[in-house]
Amino acid sequence: MRRCTPPLLGLLALSLLGSCYRMQTMRRQVAKLDGYPRVEGEVRVPTWEGEPIVVVLLRPPAESAAPTPIVDRVQLYEPGRFRFITRPGDYRVAAFLDGDGDLALDAGEAWVGPVPVEGGSPALLELDPARNARRPDPELILARDYRLGDRISLDDPRVGRASGPYGIYQPLRWTERYVMGVFFLERYDPERTPVLFVHGISGFPAQFERWAELLDGTRYQPWFVHYPSGLPLELVSEWLARSLSELHTTHGFERLCVVAHSMGGLVAREVLNRHVESSAPPYHRGLVTIAAPFGGLGSAELGVSWSPSVAPAWRDLVPGSPFLEALHRRPLPPEVDYELLFLFDGASGADGVVPIPSQLRAEAQAEAERIRGLGGTHGGILEERAAWDVVSRALERCEASELSVPEAATEPALPGASAPR
Repeated sequence: MRRCTPPLLGLLALSLLGSCYRMQTMRRQVAKLDGYPRVEGEVRVPTWEGEPIVVVLLRPPAESAAPTPIVDRVQLYEPGRFRFITRPGDYRVAAFLDGDGDLALDAGEAWVGPVPVEGGSPALLELDPARNARRPDPELILARDYRLGDRISLDDPRVGRASGPYGIYQPLRWTERYVMGVFFLERYDPERTPVLFVHGISGFPAQFERWAELLDGTRYQPWFVHYPSGLPLELVSEWLARSLSELHTTHGFERLCVVAHSMGGLVAREVLNRHVESSAPPYHRGLVTIAAPFGGLGSAELGVSWSPSVAPAWRDLVPGSPFLEALHRRPLPPEVDYELLFLFDGASGADGVVPIPSQLRAEAQAEAERIRGLGGTHGGILEERAAWDVVSRALERCEASELSVPEAATEPALPGASAPR
C-alpha cells in the first residue's frame, strides 16, 4: 500500500520548512545589517552666523563626467556631529552652509570636502566662509533609496498589505519590492495642517485608510510613513527625524500633528527626543499614541530567548531594552499636546497584543496631557469610528496649539497616574 502524508502533517511540515527558511534569511539579514558602516563625523564652523548646515554622503560617479550621487543628506541646525548608516561601499562626505535654506549647494555657499571615509574613523569637516568659497565641482544629484513628499495612492502595491510582514523578515531586501519614505496623497497645501500617520510592526500605510477618509480635508492633509518594521528602532527613528526636518525645510509648515499606532508610538516618541537634541524649530505640536508598548512586550523577550534569530526591532521591544530605557530621556517639548490612548478588549481585558501595563508605562503617563482608555482590539481599532472621534478632537487641539506651556489637563487621570507635566 502506498503511504501518503496526512494533510495536516504535510501542512505542518511545510510550515516548519517555511519558518526555518525565514529564520535563516533573517539571520543573514541581521548579520549583514550589523556590518553596515556608520559614517560619522563633526562639522565645525569657526565664524558661524546661524546658517543651516547640510552634510552630504557621496558616492563616486560611475563615469568621470557623470553627476556625483548624493546617497543621503542631513541638515544640522548648528555645528556639531552627524551620522549616516548605509550599505557597504566607497563613500565621501562633504558639507556646505545652506544660506538660502533650499538644501542644495548654490553659487557662493561655503563648501568643504569631499573627504574620503576611511576605516570608520570620524570625519572632521571645517567650514570657514572666508576660506571655503564655492568652487566648481561635479554636479550633485540626489540618488537615495527613499522618498520624501512623493504623492502616492494607498492602493499602490509598493505600500500595500504585503509590505508589512515582509519588512520584518526581509528588512534589507524590502526596498527591492517596496518603497520607504514619507508620502502624501496630494500636492502639499500650506493652508492645511499635515497629519502624519505612523504604523507599527508589520504595519503599512493603508491601515489608516479609514481614518484618512474621515479626516477633514479642508483643514488637514494626511501624510504616511512607510518603513521596513524589522529594522532597529533607533535607525528608523533617526531616519524619520531627519526626513521630517527636511520636509519642514522644503515646505515650511508651522505645525505637524502625529498619530502613531503600536510600535509606531515608540518611533514617534524617539523622533521627539531627536527633535529636541537637534535644536530643530518647534513645528511638532501634537502627538497621539495608540496602544504603544512603552514598557515592551513579554512575547518579544520570549522570542529573543528561544528563537535562533529575530528582527532587530523585536530586540528593542524586550522589556528593559536599551532603546526602551532611553525612550523618555528628554522631556516632551512644551508646545506638544500629547494624548495617550490605551486599548482593552471587554473579553480579555487587554487588546490582544500589548498588555495594559506596557501601554501605561509610568513615564508615558506622566508626560501625557490626557489619558484615555478605548475598547477594541489592537488591529481593529484603526477601523473604529469612536476611536477616530477621540483622535479627531486631539487633532483640533494640535491645530490650535501655540508656542506656550499648555495648561494642566482638566480630565481626571487614571488611578495611580502621575500628574500631567
